[in-house]
Amino acid sequence: KLYARLAEKLGDLGDYFNPERVKRGVTPCLGVCVGGPLLCVYPEGVWYHHVDEELLDRIIEEHLREGRVVEEAVFHRLEAE
Repeated sequence: KLYARLAEKLGDLGDYFNPERVKRGVTPCLGVCVGGPLLCVYPEGVWYHHVDEELLDRIIEEHLREGRVVEEAVFHRLEAE
């Protein structure tokens, strides 16, 4: 349900010909089911947990469109080298 909503809400960010486009994919179990559903945004490596429709909408607008991390929903950050 969230995966389909993500495609729907991305709009121009999901356009194949947009150089800033967002790619999405599904992964097998990551071993952190207690925090799921999870969403990870690269290249920043920001992991969000307990993603529901409302949070998904915020992540799309605030993080993907405006470049601001939704801090209160961050589960983990990958350290850049």
